[in-house]
Amino acid sequence: GDFIPVAGFRGRIAAMLAGKPRPEDRVVIVKSDDDVPYHFWMTVTSQIEDAGGIITLLIEEEREVQVP
Repeated sequence: GDFIPVAGFRGRIAAMLAGKPRPEDRVVIVKSDDDVPYHFWMTVTSQIEDAGGIITLLIEEEREVQVP
């Protein structure tokens, strides 16, 4: 996805979700670094919800697989 500065996020997400009545069209994938402050996370996710978005998290896992 695109990087969007915090100052323009509320308007951008509202514009992207406008006119999308189906829930599957309003899913917003949120990915963040481990060091993102909690208050920042809450600000962004609440703006997504206020705009009618449905939040889902992108979680990456690393596994080591041994091949015989």
